[in-house]
Amino acid sequence: MASRSLKEEGRAIGSSKPLVPKRAAGLILDSPRLHGKDRSTLVKSSELGVSALFSFSLGNWGLEEFCSCLATPRRIIAIAEYYASSFAHYPRTSFYDVGTCREPGNPIWWHSTRILSNSLDMAIGRRITAPYAGLFDPTRFVTSWILPPGALFAIRALLALYAFTTLFFIFGWNGTHGRSEASQQSFSFFTVLTYWGLAFYYAFAAVHTGSYWFTGTPFLARWPKALQVAHSMFYSTIVVYPWIVTIVYWTLLAGQFPTTFALWSNTSQHALNSAYALFEIVFPRTERLPWLDLIPIIILLALYLALAYVTHATQGFYVYPFLDLQKNSSGIVGAYIVGILVAAIIIFLIVRYIIALRVWVTEKKLRMTGKTSTLHKGAVADEYPLHSAIPK
Repeated sequence: MASRSLKEEGRAIGSSKPLVPKRAAGLILDSPRLHGKDRSTLVKSSELGVSALFSFSLGNWGLEEFCSCLATPRRIIAIAEYYASSFAHYPRTSFYDVGTCREPGNPIWWHSTRILSNSLDMAIGRRITAPYAGLFDPTRFVTSWILPPGALFAIRALLALYAFTTLFFIFGWNGTHGRSEASQQSFSFFTVLTYWGLAFYYAFAAVHTGSYWFTGTPFLARWPKALQVAHSMFYSTIVVYPWIVTIVYWTLLAGQFPTTFALWSNTSQHALNSAYALFEIVFPRTERLPWLDLIPIIILLALYLALAYVTHATQGFYVYPFLDLQKNSSGIVGAYIVGILVAAIIIFLIVRYIIALRVWVTEKKLRMTGKTSTLHKGAVADEYPLHSAIPK
């Protein structure tokens, strides 16, 4: 019943309707955090916690802006719940008192300023650096809205195995057919570098998913924040770059495949690579790509462009004919470079909003909030893991 009420409150917030403190307090009272406390005291303190949160935050912002920044009603409820517990010591204080007691030594003022600080930090941080602001939710990278963790782990592990097998088989084939130089030069090709990236991402993703399946806590959750951010950026590259490879190859570079090996190797690296990207877009519970990830995507493309010309300077060949300044004018080469950059940005936007659509359809409409490990011990609200989002 409480879960249903929370969903109703979420819809009310989403349509910019005020969250009535008494109704929110009723939800808070059902929280396990407050079990065993006097109910009459909690009624007042819960209303007080919600009222303080909204009164101080809405002093500078409108309700619609405030709710859109915090993004999720469960966080508002979670923060209010925490402060309701704190306010249990001051059951006689009114909503008006909370808004007017501004003496720094007053405990109500101290709690209220903490409410405001938490709210502003969450909202502003979410706008600028989402999803890196606040708490990192590792389970979104290791769970699926439809596949159980065991199945997701198995699929990722098999796809990683296939990618590595493909790469090393190509090395072996080249070595036994007098093409060892081609293997050495392969690290100058964007296609091959992207395929290595896919192989390593799927390997790491399989390890994280497997650790979550077996223990209830993924290795990703234990990593330092910098590595968690790097993993998110890594994810963004492997759902964007394969599409660039596929489009450029089949529109500008594809030719005849004289052997079965040539057909298989090119299909694996220039077609199946996009299938890898599509799987990671559709099946995990990842959130839409953060704007911040567009920066490393552009920087890595620029670094690859430098690598392409360093390869020409040191090894005497152009990795791609459209970069050849001897056969093409600088204007044409520049147009190709800018065109690929623009295509990368467009693909980033398309992928970002396809993921947002997937989240909206599966979680908001179908209420499919994820297949979690039976060993997972995270806090749950509205059938959704909070991962200790409640301040302590």
